[in-house]
Order: sequence, then structure tokens, then C-alpha cells
Amino acid sequence: MLFQRAESQWTKTSACHRSTIVRQGATVCSFGRNASILSGMKPIPSSAFSLVLGFVALNASPLRAQHVFVVDANGGGSHTNVQAAVDAAVDGDWILISTGTYTEHVKIEGKSLWLQGGSPAPLLDTVQWSKHPDGKTSKISNLRLGISNFTFPIPDATYIRGSGNIVVTRVQFRFAGVSIELTGNVSLRDCSFAGVALYGYGLAPPNTGLYISNAALVTIDACEIRGGPGAGLSSWTINGGIGLSIYKCPRVEITASKIVGGTGVYYYCGFECGFYGNGGPGMSLTESDARVRGDSAYTIIGGTGYSSTGGAGIRCVQNSRLVVGGVQVIGGGGSRIGAVISTDASSRVSFESKPFAPYLTMRAPFRLGADATLDLHGQPQHAAIVLISHGIQPIDITFGTLYVDIATVLFTRATTTNAQGVASFTIPTGTDPDLLRVPLFTQGVEVSPAFDLRLTNVVGSIPSFW
Repeated sequence: MLFQRAESQWTKTSACHRSTIVRQGATVCSFGRNASILSGMKPIPSSAFSLVLGFVALNASPLRAQHVFVVDANGGGSHTNVQAAVDAAVDGDWILISTGTYTEHVKIEGKSLWLQGGSPAPLLDTVQWSKHPDGKTSKISNLRLGISNFTFPIPDATYIRGSGNIVVTRVQFRFAGVSIELTGNVSLRDCSFAGVALYGYGLAPPNTGLYISNAALVTIDACEIRGGPGAGLSSWTINGGIGLSIYKCPRVEITASKIVGGTGVYYYCGFECGFYGNGGPGMSLTESDARVRGDSAYTIIGGTGYSSTGGAGIRCVQNSRLVVGGVQVIGGGGSRIGAVISTDASSRVSFESKPFAPYLTMRAPFRLGADATLDLHGQPQHAAIVLISHGIQPIDITFGTLYVDIATVLFTRATTTNAQGVASFTIPTGTDPDLLRVPLFTQGVEVSPAFDLRLTNVVGSIPSFW
């Protein structure tokens, strides 16, 4: 069926039990069931023959002859391992990988290739691609990548580095972070990424789910990206990893995707001493411009802190620009709930549609003798209230989750959001140390003219003298 579907583009000729596919006057691939792809190779079984036919008919559009290599661990292809096929291939060749497990860290240098897996998708440990050529496009499709056996020292994560473009579809990166550092275009569709504690040296941090830097255009569609948990082997390895980290990318388009930060862990150092890990941000933008679209079914969530601060849903820093449309952005849970969107003074955030729920951010924390500053982001011209408490007791009610403990509320403030939907609160902390002997937590309430209420996340602050 696959070959028949392409009859309008391709002409099939037969001679001596061999099939030749011709397009635009150039021979693309010549093979037969009883003949090898390349002279001197083993015969190709029916399953591999069908895989080659289908792949060529649906994907090929070259103007010159391309070599097609079939990798089959059982000996039914031109090679029994992926690395051997990669070493034999030249720029623009195709490598078709039969179903199976290939325990190898494939290294590709200085060439563009198409890697296509069979069905079910084969499993490789990692692909480490360096010096990708400028002006060329490589493709990876229908594979599972992730270490099958943990070894020490742990190898680098899967990475793609150099120039040119990469297109990745239907690839599951399991138990491994991924780094893509290309100056061209990066396209990811229907993929999943998962960072892992201790794995992925070269990423920042190592348990990041996906790191992309310096790409001219990044498009991510229908993907799931998760940061790995902290390792808990020292006080430096307790924080959860970033789900998606973008660095120096001038145009990023994300649609219909779910992104989650990693979970913080606890490190016990003896003598009743321990450290609590923060949750990782769901998404981090540094010197980048991004647009995130979807609906309430798609979420960006900060990681959960281990008796510590949850990760921000999105962290946007160093002259970054972020546009959010429709998706839910949620701060991670923990003893202090993470910010929905965390920014610095140089970055800007805007919304194509208002967030699913109002959210609270803190510009200046509670400190003795200084003013605390908070912003509630919601609908324009709505009443806005903040509650400041020294206790936190989550209770689910009809209009959200009430985090602050009403019995311990110290004071409240009320105002109205401006035309942009932002209400600012300046709260003088005072100089009485008794006021700040415990951390303070603040939650906002948005009230519509019809008296509909919606609760925000919680932001907290430990006094500077602690």
C-alpha cells in the first residue's frame, strides 16, 4: 500500500529480481528481496524490504542517488549495529533501524543523516551528534532513546551540536536529558523528554529534560517534557531539574505541549543536619523570545519542592520576551508555592488571552525595616485582596485552593487591578522582630463585579536575618 500510494511520483522497473526506484531521472535506491542494498551485503528479508519501500516512498525527495542502510540486530540488514551503518554513511544517507534493543552510544560527526525506526520503535542508548553541517537538514523519527543499563562513569546525554537544521518526530527520549545546540532550525513534534538524576553531564543542570540553545527558530508541538528529580547525593544535587530550558533563541513557538519541572529531594548529612531541594522550573527562558499556545488541557507546571519552594511554572530572565495564550501555567507545590511566572526587570510577559487563574508574584520580599512589594495579575478593573499569614493550610473550596491559614492571618490589603489587570501592593514590614520570627505567606483573591471569587497561588518569604 505504501508503494502504491506513491505511484504518481515514482516509477518502478524490474529486472533480474531487482527493483529500482527512479524520481526526476535520478536513481534513488536500488534493491531486491534477494539482493543487498550495497554490493557484498547480506540479502534483505521481506520485513526490511517493506520498511525500505515504505520509507523511500513517503519520505524521499533527493535529486541524487542516496544510500539506504538497514540495521537489523538479527543479521537481516546491511548492518547489525547502528554505529557501523553511521560510519559507512555519507552526507544525506538514510539509516533504517529495525525493531529491537541496540545497547550503544551512537556517535555521528560532520554529516547529515536520516534516522528512521521501525514499528515498534527500536531502543538505542544515546545519539551524540557533533559538527552537524551548515545548510543541511537531518531527521530522526520513530525511535526510543534512553540508557538501557546504568554504568559509571555515566556518559553524556543525547546531544546534537553544530549548524544546520534538525527535525525530530515521534521520538521518546526516556531516562535521558537531551541537548540541542544548533544555529539553524529545530523542529520537535510528538516527542517526549525526561531528565534523570545524575544523568546528562553537559546539560545545565544535568537533570534538565530538554536544553536548546542558539537556534534561529524552535518549533515544539504536541510534546511532553519533564525535568528529572534531584539526585540527593550532596547539598548541590537536591534541586529538581528544569523541564525545558531555552537559551539565546530569538524565536520559539510552543503549541499543545505539557512541560513539568523536576521534584526536589532531601539530602541527609548526619548529626540532624539536612538540606531540602527546591522544585525545578517547568520552563526557563534566558535571552530568548517565546510564544506558548494551547488551551486549558495543556499545562506548564513547576516541580514540587521537598519541604521547600516549588519551582516557577515559567522563569523568564535576561531580556527575554514571553507571550502566553490559553495554556495553564502553575507554580510547583511545596512548603512555599512556586511563582506562576517569574521574571526579572529586563524581561517582559504578555498574554494573548488571560491566564486560566489569577496569580501572585513578589518583587520585594518581607524584610525588617523595608517594604514588601507584591503584584496580583488578573482581569482588568477587578477588586484584588491579599492575605498575609504565618501559617499555611491548603483547603480546597469552590473558587480555588485556600493555602493561607485564616486563623493566622496577620493583616490584609485591598485595591483594584488596573487596565492591564495588575494590582500592586506595598506592605511596610516594620522593625519589630517578633513579626518575622516565622516565614510569612501571602495569597491573593480576585473579585469580579459580579462577586465571583478566584484564588491565586501563594508566595512566601523567609526573613533575611534567618
